[in-house]
Amino acid sequence: MQERKYTIDDIKKINDKISQLGKRKYYIRLFNIVKENNINTVKNSNGHYFKLHNLSDDVLEKIDNFCDKALKHKKKTSSGTTISSISESNTRYCDDEFSSEYYNGNHLSNKEKAFLKKQKAAKERISSDN
Repeated sequence: MQERKYTIDDIKKINDKISQLGKRKYYIRLFNIVKENNINTVKNSNGHYFKLHNLSDDVLEKIDNFCDKALKHKKKTSSGTTISSISESNTRYCDDEFSSEYYNGNHLSNKEKAFLKKQKAAKERISSDN
């Protein structure tokens, strides 16, 4: 029997990479690799399944290379979003009653708004009593 290039630990690492893919488009491409190599899959209501340990070293190498490229692409595209770009995209769509007096670029919590409303009501009550 010929010695395999991929050990059980290597296959487990490939399995972990597959589970990290996350996006449907990556799983579809992976499925296409499997189908191109005439690998039998089992289908149920949750999707298609195949056993990694039954695959040849060539197919495992194709899957491993694909996963590496996909994960690099995923990491590259997700790292482009920074905190500053997120905060720049947060815009206020309406002004509440405290926006001009108390708003300094940060959103007020509901507790803070309730506190300010009570203060404003107390000031109005005092001024109307005089």
